[in-house]
Order: sequence, then structure tokens, then C-alpha cells
Amino acid sequence: MFTVYDAGTSTPGTTNGSLSRAIPGTPSNIVLAAFGVATGAAPNKVLLSATVGISATLLTPDVLFSIIRDTGVIFTTLAEASVSATQDETVSFSAVDSNVPAGYHSYQLVATVTNPSLNSANVVGPVTFTGISLQ
Repeated sequence: MFTVYDAGTSTPGTTNGSLSRAIPGTPSNIVLAAFGVATGAAPNKVLLSATVGISATLLTPDVLFSIIRDTGVIFTTLAEASVSATQDETVSFSAVDSNVPAGYHSYQLVATVTNPSLNSANVVGPVTFTGISLQ
């Protein structure tokens, strides 16, 4: 049985239209949200959850979302835009980071457009990123 050890959250925008940040093309990325969380001794896990509102600004971009713990990527997911230019879409996903070394860790949510030659996208909100450390 796990108990809550710590929690972290970052909420740069809470509603659709609350942000307007261009998502760069690969190999660049943009940090959308970040927080820190403490973890206890293994076995442990950090439950991570993100929601991001995006808008295609040119054609149908593929947006790669990554979660970084400290300096390493621990999770990625690809959102293939199902909307055309100027339409908004909300993407939500969850991940579990298991057996994290004990201590304080930074988590970042980053995004990049993987097919930038004729496609582009903006983050328009909401953006929420949360983590719950369990031990």
C-alpha cells in the first residue's frame, strides 16, 4: 500500500485561450510547465498527469510531448493533430515514474512539433501538470 509523500503542480494557464506560445520544430522544444517533488526510499512512484490545449496554426502538426525528470526524458507521447488550422484541441495524458532515487527531483513538461516543414502549432491553454509522489 502506498501513501502520499509529496505533491507538485504547475498551472501556467487554466482556460482555453489563456496562452499563446509557439511550439518550435524538432530539435528545439518549449518548456510548458515545471515543478519539483520529493521522493522517499524505493519502492516508490510518482504519478504524473498533464493537460495541454493546442491549436494548429498551419496544416496538421504532430506534437511530441515529453516529461523530463532532472535531466533525462522518462516519458513521451505523440499527439497527431486531428484539427485543421485555427481549431483548438485538448490533449491529456498520464505517466508513472517508478523506483525514483530518493531525494528532490524536478519534472518538466516540454513540447516540439515533429513535422515542422509545413506544419505549426501554438499552446493556447489550458496547461496543467501535476505529480504525486507515493511511498
